[in-house]
Amino acid sequence: MPSSRTHALRFRIWQYAQPKGWDVTVPEVAEALDLSPVVVGQVVRHAGWRERFRVNMNQVSIRQSSTVCSVGEEFREVLDSVMRGIDLVPEIE
Repeated sequence: MPSSRTHALRFRIWQYAQPKGWDVTVPEVAEALDLSPVVVGQVVRHAGWRERFRVNMNQVSIRQSSTVCSVGEEFREVLDSVMRGIDLVPEIE
């Protein structure tokens, strides 16, 4: 069961992101709420909200939601792999 601190952080994150249509990144929320991006990321993952946030890839705004852009399934798989830190390129010896 999440602690009351986690519930409070979850509410603060929701309160900031929801009026903006979740068109924010984790670092943006962290800066606005004066929190560590790591803490915000942990709360977001625990709440199951990862897909709601805009992905921060060198300031390129791509959402996995079709409401912002339509992306092919292959690209989604690659993007998911990159976000999880999985290397899709095999080692060349």
